[in-house]
Amino acid sequence: MKISVKSNSETNKTLTISLDKVDMKNEVDAKYDEVSQKAKIPGFRKGHVPKPIIDKQYGAGYTLSLALEKIVSKAYFEAVNKNSIKPLTEPKIDITQYPDPTKSTDYNLTFTATVEVRPEIVLPDLEKFEVSVDKIVVSADDIMKKLETMQKNYATLKAVDRKVRDNDYVSLNLKAEVNQKVVDSSSGISYQVGSDNMVPDLDKQLKGMVSGDKKSFQSVLDKGEAKGKKADVSIEVLSVKEQELPILDDSFANLVSDYDNLVDLKKDLKKQIAEDKKKAQVNIVADKFVKKLSEDIKVNVPKKVIDDTAKVHIDDMKKKGQKLTESDRKKLYDSVKQNLKLSFILDALGEKLDVQISKEEFTNYVVNLAMRYNMPPEQFIKIMEQTGQISGVLRELGQSKSVNSALGFIKVVDSDGKTVDIKPFLKKEIK
Repeated sequence: MKISVKSNSETNKTLTISLDKVDMKNEVDAKYDEVSQKAKIPGFRKGHVPKPIIDKQYGAGYTLSLALEKIVSKAYFEAVNKNSIKPLTEPKIDITQYPDPTKSTDYNLTFTATVEVRPEIVLPDLEKFEVSVDKIVVSADDIMKKLETMQKNYATLKAVDRKVRDNDYVSLNLKAEVNQKVVDSSSGISYQVGSDNMVPDLDKQLKGMVSGDKKSFQSVLDKGEAKGKKADVSIEVLSVKEQELPILDDSFANLVSDYDNLVDLKKDLKKQIAEDKKKAQVNIVADKFVKKLSEDIKVNVPKKVIDDTAKVHIDDMKKKGQKLTESDRKKLYDSVKQNLKLSFILDALGEKLDVQISKEEFTNYVVNLAMRYNMPPEQFIKIMEQTGQISGVLRELGQSKSVNSALGFIKVVDSDGKTVDIKPFLKKEIK
């Protein structure tokens, strides 16, 4: 196989590929075998029809024509890999010379493949790349918020004889009817006022009621089979309770930890908070690293790729009945261009760092996704295969792992100019 590559522009190339009989033999022979298995020719059993008989029966170029699509496709991908070309679009194929199967001396195939390609991306020296972050400080407020959370975890409920307030816990009966048909009914349920996770306007209606009070009101339901419909809601308050928080003292410290006093507990919480902030700092560094890469590196994103990608989004919006103004269209194209630019940069970063996604990493990622959607992993993978999402997931995983790997090389300093070691907090695996 002979290959030549012509650069029409930084992002557009034409490959000219020439094949001879030897290059095409395997695919043509496979088609001969396929035809032989199906051919009904008197005097010959299926699968044992000689090639000359097949040529005579169907025409000399019949099997070649059947094999041509696979020959061209296989040769194209081989040429792309050999020349380290990163295609962004399907190639435009033009066959310039067809082989003549009747002449052994004229059995050459030549075709061109014109394709949009990823532009050349010059990445910075990661060991000279610097990201600055705020110095980690654990304030007294940070420690108090942690203690207050622990307080609430150990809170008890105490019955009170007064009007309902925010954050109280009420036991109540509730019934919602739409057109005199019950669509929701609960008895003796416990509900925290202000959580706003039941019937809309329930919190507003409960405030000021006391144990034994009953009330009816109307509400537009926001969940369930009757979502969006106006309902007649009736409620009855059975009891009112308030949270009673434990006192923050040495006894509390002993209750929630191995420490005998509150002072030592606070010291330990300070260390925990600092550790948590260091872990969170990695995400801040990653965001700043990616943003700086996108800002500093110039990438010529092909217009055709932008147009094709934007069209997919626009078509999807039209199917949903969404209208697109000129301002919306401009924002969409700008967003698509920026996302493509960043994606190209991260792909190049992965190649530079030789990032590979293991089968285990892919499996773990898919299992976690399946759990979020409450689906068996096997079924989830099958759906991904049917919808062509596997390559996209692998690319997303690769880009995430590339950023994580790059963070191990860059320099991180805090607002005091001191070096910050984030390596102990980098992900050991991609999830």
